[in-house]
Amino acid sequence: MKQSYTENDLIRFLYHETSKLEDEGIAFQLEDEQEYNESFKDLLMAKQILNSLVVAPSQTCVNRILLQSRKRDLLSA
Repeated sequence: MKQSYTENDLIRFLYHETSKLEDEGIAFQLEDEQEYNESFKDLLMAKQILNSLVVAPSQTCVNRILLQSRKRDLLSA
């Protein structure tokens, strides 16, 4: 019986979290099923977009955290 891989398996495959046996099965399914291949392409594009994002807190957020930290230091002293 042929193994059927899910979208979660594709995500694991994208992040190199699958075994060699799974890699072979997923690669076969990618070649065999057009819809599965399209899902893979969509996930790959999403991964590339997410990897290109630069995420950092705003300076206001950092300042609020520092202020709260100072307040706690004063209270515990």
